[in-house]
Amino acid sequence: MDARGCCEQGDIYYADADYKEALLYFTDAIELDDTYAPAYFRLGNTYFNLGELELAIENYNEAIRLNYSKLYCVYSNIGNTYYQLCSYDLAERNFTLAIELTPDNTRDLAIIYCNRGANYNKLEDYSSAIQDLRKGIELKVEDASLAYYNLGFAYAKCMMPAKAIEYFTNALELEPTYAVAKQELSAVMLSIDDNSDLSGLSKETIFKAIKLLPDVEDQNDILRKCTEPDSTSAFRKRVCIPENILVGVIKLFDHNPESYESIRCREDKGILQQMCEYRVTTDLGYSMPDFSRADNEHELGVVRFRRRRK
Repeated sequence: MDARGCCEQGDIYYADADYKEALLYFTDAIELDDTYAPAYFRLGNTYFNLGELELAIENYNEAIRLNYSKLYCVYSNIGNTYYQLCSYDLAERNFTLAIELTPDNTRDLAIIYCNRGANYNKLEDYSSAIQDLRKGIELKVEDASLAYYNLGFAYAKCMMPAKAIEYFTNALELEPTYAVAKQELSAVMLSIDDNSDLSGLSKETIFKAIKLLPDVEDQNDILRKCTEPDSTSAFRKRVCIPENILVGVIKLFDHNPESYESIRCREDKGILQQMCEYRVTTDLGYSMPDFSRADNEHELGVVRFRRRRK
């Protein structure tokens, strides 16, 4: 078996995550031909997965010296390795070399942009992080939830809460169990005060974000900031549901949710329905109100609530 054959056999074990067995074949390949660059690249990947990061870098550098055919892959992987070693300046340097060498509009280029963006977050260069992460998303990176999370993190650090909420929400819509994204979304939303700038944040996104918060008490607290007539929160200003409608909805839910009430509104029906849906399903355990008897497309007629059957 020659060096190429050893690498092909090692690739089988590597694909099965049997890195120790793969290591033996890649090492054999180098013993058979110590100028075979692909073996050094594969050995670097294997050491990376085994947690031997310094050995990974040593073998990646040897692949570069031997002019491995896909140098952008080598530089990208060196960047990932330095990132794991918390050597963020060296990681940035290698990610940049990888981007310069990567063919345009490829899946790999999207990944490298997103990885460099995450690295810029570690360097606290948030404007560069935003630029790279947006580029990676534009190129349709596969792990979009991670890219959205890192982008939300960068916007939060730039004191741009509307964008942070938007992208944390996007991440959680793709991966609902993304715990750290939920924590960061909660932190941003709970930090919103009367003077926060939520320009550009849609009402729909606000209500989606509320539902995604991990703590019910936080959900209710922010919902009150959105809906209580005397609230001065930036959420209330952004939601902009007329005060007379809020009074009716709050009376309906908080005082006598089983009663019949007539709510006349000239507000987007879908937004009011989202608010009602949230209050019903989260706070009180009632079924959805019936919006089918609206007087016209702008007005809601009689709304009736019934307890859900157990």
